[in-house]
Amino acid sequence: MNDCLRWRALGVKHGTFGLQGPQAVMARLIYLWFPIVSLLAGYSVIAYAETSSGWGTQNASASEIEATIDQMKAASSLEIRRNLSLQLSDLCMRVDPAVLDAGTIDAIAGFLSDSDDLVRFWAALALGHIGPPARRAIPALESALWARLNAPGEGSLLAPSLDSATAIKFALGKIRGPT
Repeated sequence: MNDCLRWRALGVKHGTFGLQGPQAVMARLIYLWFPIVSLLAGYSVIAYAETSSGWGTQNASASEIEATIDQMKAASSLEIRRNLSLQLSDLCMRVDPAVLDAGTIDAIAGFLSDSDDLVRFWAALALGHIGPPARRAIPALESALWARLNAPGEGSLLAPSLDSATAIKFALGKIRGPT
């Protein structure tokens, strides 16, 4: 599993997969199929996100998160937006939530209205990683959950039971805390 995560992180690091030859093919396959393969192998992306210290080994900074948000807003393709949203979730997993301001949390919550379910999935996980300091995003999370559950005919990109609604429920639980 560690090799799989390393390849997945490599794909995210290079964004558009600047690798060559077989390495590029392997990184692309793992990037696209990691969530499905992890489910088949009995692993959960949500469980990994909740228990892991992230793919990176260092703490993230607020400036890294803000730069990733700016890149997402300027992204010209869906693939780049998806890669950056995964990177954003990883950074939020490794940041001290106390360093994030309201504007940053609002910007992350803004991605919950993205047209792509995978971007919404990673944005919701990012907010869940922030936890209670992201309380101001609860209305946006609830609105995104309602929209996802009432979307006619929109299927999951990851697996039948793994879509943005799953990540939003996770985020709401982490932000609200134990009830």
